[in-house]
Formats: sequence, C-alpha cells, structure tokens
Amino acid sequence: MKRFLPIFVLTLAGAVPFLQGCILSNCDQGQKNCIQLEPATRFEGAPVSKTSAYSMGQGLKIRSINGSVNVAPGSSGNIEVTFQPFALDKKTNQAGAESQMTNNLVVDISTVGNDVVITTSRKSGSSSGLGADITVKVPPGFKGVFEVDQGNGPVTADLTNLAPTATILKNTGAGELIARGAGGALTIDTDLGDVTVQVAKWGAAGEDGTVHTGNGNIAFTAPLSANGQLVLTADGKITEGSLPTNWVKNETATSKAYTIGSGVGAHVDVKNDFGDIALTVE
Repeated sequence: MKRFLPIFVLTLAGAVPFLQGCILSNCDQGQKNCIQLEPATRFEGAPVSKTSAYSMGQGLKIRSINGSVNVAPGSSGNIEVTFQPFALDKKTNQAGAESQMTNNLVVDISTVGNDVVITTSRKSGSSSGLGADITVKVPPGFKGVFEVDQGNGPVTADLTNLAPTATILKNTGAGELIARGAGGALTIDTDLGDVTVQVAKWGAAGEDGTVHTGNGNIAFTAPLSANGQLVLTADGKITEGSLPTNWVKNETATSKAYTIGSGVGAHVDVKNDFGDIALTVE
C-alpha cells in the first residue's frame, strides 16, 4: 500500500530528518541550502502472528512504538496477536525500508510476572518511520488489568463482555483513543486526538479515574449502574443526554459535576484542554 502527502519545498540548511508521513531530502535541482519535503511511501512486510496462553487474573499490557493498535474479543482461550510491520520512506528506497523491517524491528509476546506483555521496539539507529500495526484477540475469560502504552498512532480497544479490573490507555504521541467496555479504574490520556470511552462497569470506591486529551473532543458514556462522582471540564461545550433521576448536578461556566447515586463509588475526572465533551448514560 502506498500513501502520499503533498510535496513542499523548504529553504533550510542543516540535517535531513524524517517527519511523520514525509521525508526531508536535498533539492533535486542542486540549490544550495535547500531541502524538499517529499511524500512518504508506506512499505509493508509480511505479517507476524504469535500466541500466548492466558489464565484468568493475568493482566494484558501492549507496548507500541508506532502504528495502530486494535483489540477485540476473541474466541479461543489464548491471547492472539498479529503484527503488521511497516516502514515509511522515500518511494525510491524500498530496499532500505525492507532492511529496516527485517533487521531493526522487534516484535514479541511474553509473560512477565502476572502479565501477558505484547511489545514492538526498534533497535538503536532505526528510522522513526519504522513500526507495526498490532491486532489483538482477547479470550472471553479475560479478567485483569488492561493497558496500552502507545508511542504514536490510534488505539481502538473493544473490551465488550470482558472484565477489565482497570482500563489504561496512554498515547505519548498523536492518535485517537477508543475504549468500549471499559471497567475498573480508568486512565485514558492522549496529547492530541479525540477520545471515546464507553464504561461498562463503574469503578468501586478507591478506583478513581481520569480521561484527558490535550487537543480533541471527548465522548463519554457512563452506565446506568454507576455509583460515585463524575466531573466534566472542557475548554469548549459540554453537552449531555437524558440523565437518571439519581444524578445530582452542580454546574459552573466551564464544568459540570455529578453525584451519582449515593456517591460512594469511584470519582472520575473527564477533561480536555481544547475541545468539547459529550456525556451519555446508558
């Protein structure tokens, strides 16, 4: 597959680094102190599939350096993962991209303590355009801490009908975060990107949580069975659907706070620095 972005010409002196989606190279016409921004080509390697046995109570941790992460319920008793290696490079450097994928990308699934850990990593000196899309199937008996530590790229985690005791999605780069069927203590955070969270099981007392994006909209869905406290704080608009009668609301110019039921469960803060928040209860 090949994806192209427009070409820009920059009159800059210095090194020629890789930018996400683009390649900086010397100008073809030989101008001095001139580099051009070329569209990057995505080269893909052969998919790699791995499997790990799972025992109820084990957590699942996914460490991604670059690429999308997609998690969904599976049908077997094992955790199954497929890595799709890719490298972004100049369209004339297919050999170099293939060498990066073959020699510099490391993918693995292993058991560390009480966790099954899925990782992608790059060897020292690798291109920053090297990565892998990760697809994970989680067994129906999953009950444990679920965590994704993303370096760059979108994350979609469908945990419907599973039993996460905590739901953690962190993106230190850019990318949308989607978590459906979330449960337990919530830690959802990205610097740049929209966030969608559908909570299936509200946390108990002491299982407090946060949902945050630095720049993006948040869609947050709480369950009817929730019991605790919820605070929404937005730079933009805060909208809400129909609320249960046992929700008590306090409102300011930039936030809405709710006491849910008796208020004895988890306290969850939902916040963005730039963007809107939409709340639903179902």
